[in-house]
Amino acid sequence: IGLANVKRADQTARNKFYQLNKNAVSGDFPSEVMFDYTQMIISQGGAVMAGFGSVRADEALTIDVTWVPNSDVTGAGSKDMVYLAVFQPDTKVCVLGGPFLRSAASGSVSVPSGWSGMRVHAYAFIVANEDHYEAVSGVKMVEKGECSDTAYLGSTTVI
Repeated sequence: IGLANVKRADQTARNKFYQLNKNAVSGDFPSEVMFDYTQMIISQGGAVMAGFGSVRADEALTIDVTWVPNSDVTGAGSKDMVYLAVFQPDTKVCVLGGPFLRSAASGSVSVPSGWSGMRVHAYAFIVANEDHYEAVSGVKMVEKGECSDTAYLGSTTVI
């Protein structure tokens, strides 16, 4: 979803993901390879970001995120969609939550039962749900379907 707008016709979203994230990998292959999860890119584009808060695990097997919608910012709209991604590095599994409306200002993602007690990383991005125009000039700022860049929300332990 976050890399759907690949520019080259011969490049898949998977290849684009590898291209964007290769700089987050360090160490000697195969035993000492490290990935900096704070730098992971799962979306890229010009959609306007919401003001995301930190990630929380207040309920069992649920990751909660709140945000300031920023719907009044030029290029944003209350009907834009928010996606949350929760990644567990030991299992190498990512759970995608959403879409949530930007105007909802919060969202929750249920994670697998085996993740209780495990550390997860959370990410978010926006997908424009309509074209957004600059109010005075009428110039198109963001196209429907355009994604925002990735927001790393932090990590937490699942309860």
